[in-house]
Amino acid sequence: MGDPHLCGAQENVFGNYIVQKGLAVPELRDEILAQLANQVWRNPSAHNAARGWLLLAVCLSSFAPSSRLNKYLLK
Repeated sequence: MGDPHLCGAQENVFGNYIVQKGLAVPELRDEILAQLANQVWRNPSAHNAARGWLLLAVCLSSFAPSSRLNKYLLK
């Protein structure tokens, strides 16, 4: 999220790749969601946090967290 070398199209491709990995490999879903939540939590950069929240929203609209992780994401 803090990579200044990514332009809009590259960000979209990378975001789509992350979502596709979550869809293709269910075992990665919780890890992807946990990493994104960690990146956006108290991120000092408002711009990077906003980008992270968007990616987290896209991931959550594409696949759900496990019941084990769900309670932590709701906090």
